[in-house]
Amino acid sequence: MQSETAILFFSRTLEDEYKAKSFGLSKERFKSVYSGLVSKALRVAQQTGFALHEVYSGSQVGRTFGERLINAILSIESGGFKKVLVIGNDCPELNALHLKQAAQSLGNHPSVVLEDKRGGIALLGIDLTKVDFNDLISIKWTTAAVAQELKSRVKSYSLEWSLRDVNSKRDLLLLRREASKGVRKFVRLLCVAFTYTYQRIFEQTIEVLRACMLAFWKGPPFCLLNRF
Repeated sequence: MQSETAILFFSRTLEDEYKAKSFGLSKERFKSVYSGLVSKALRVAQQTGFALHEVYSGSQVGRTFGERLINAILSIESGGFKKVLVIGNDCPELNALHLKQAAQSLGNHPSVVLEDKRGGIALLGIDLTKVDFNDLISIKWTTAAVAQELKSRVKSYSLEWSLRDVNSKRDLLLLRREASKGVRKFVRLLCVAFTYTYQRIFEQTIEVLRACMLAFWKGPPFCLLNRF
């Protein structure tokens, strides 16, 4: 199973991700969040021992999300793999156990999904010998109903877990409160970017107020006698 299974890391580049969801951060601060999420996802993939293929938006081919995803999957099929596990960078709770369970479940199902808490998917598993790609191309990938649509149209088997994906600062804060101890520690490190940002805004505000006060006190003296 290991030699015939590959993981596809399908992600936007830093530039494209920042345009899609900046989290309200400067680009410099967002880079630390993006790098952390990408590094964790790649580390989890490597822990499985499966072959890992990284495909970023800069090299993806197709007009729609579905076309780009399927073209990326087909590029892996050409390498002789029969099963593909697709993951992104937005689910810090995803771990190697989830991926291995998905690969094992593909022995009995043409497709496997690990759902997120919004109706999307944190992981998609595909047996390339059993799935009709015409069904995949017609899936509405960027909607909250994608998991349900995959289950009804592609007969995807849903794994027992439900994970929280991260698309905003609010999602990170929720995950910091809800996740397991190891994931909470990781998310706290990501949240340092927000702490720095708001601390810097506060400091800049104080600097402006201080400058205004100095300008006021250095101005010409105010004398009531000048009015007479």
